[in-house]
Amino acid sequence: VEAARWSSLASALARVAQDGSTHGLAAHLSAFVASEVMGNLRCLSVLTACVRLVNAMLSSLAISNELERYVHQILPAVLTCVVGKRLCEGPAEDHWRLRHLAALVVGRVLARYKAKYPDLQSRLTRTFLEALQDAKKPLPTLYGAIVGLTTLGPLVVHLLLVPAVPEISRRLAAILDPPPEPAAAASDASKQLKRHAAAGVPPGREGGCGRGGR
Repeated sequence: VEAARWSSLASALARVAQDGSTHGLAAHLSAFVASEVMGNLRCLSVLTACVRLVNAMLSSLAISNELERYVHQILPAVLTCVVGKRLCEGPAEDHWRLRHLAALVVGRVLARYKAKYPDLQSRLTRTFLEALQDAKKPLPTLYGAIVGLTTLGPLVVHLLLVPAVPEISRRLAAILDPPPEPAAAASDASKQLKRHAAAGVPPGREGGCGRGGR
């Protein structure tokens, strides 16, 4: 069933990209993408399909010329798929591939419409740079910001991304290899675990919160 579904999607995307009869659909497809992304922020398959649809629209001679009027509508949706905090239900899902694909689509939008919108590159750069510099953003957003900046051209990489490498490395180290607990805190945690073990009560179950406790 899954293979058949993706085969049907691939056929539909190919038609969007190659069929001249899709002329006039830019407004409807742009609205569809914006609505579906905002309504399915944790459904990886829907988000991936939407990004692939935008990519097909950019490849369509019939649609791409009209699409410049709807850049303001599709870009927020695609950018969400680059730097969104969480784009799937579980950590095992490959949202990293979606972020990479969406970043490439952002690069295509910039290349195609920067003449029409002279401030487009600066707006995209600012969006990715803010995501990169916000220390409170999670690792997936940091990754999206990095791949997003790389699609904006070598000058952006040289001026903005390369100087940020030391700080990126520091943040990655803090996330992937956090410092050990202070000795006192570790000792206290050990004592608490031993006390619970001796009493036969699992940690976190003392208050009778049951299944719904937080």
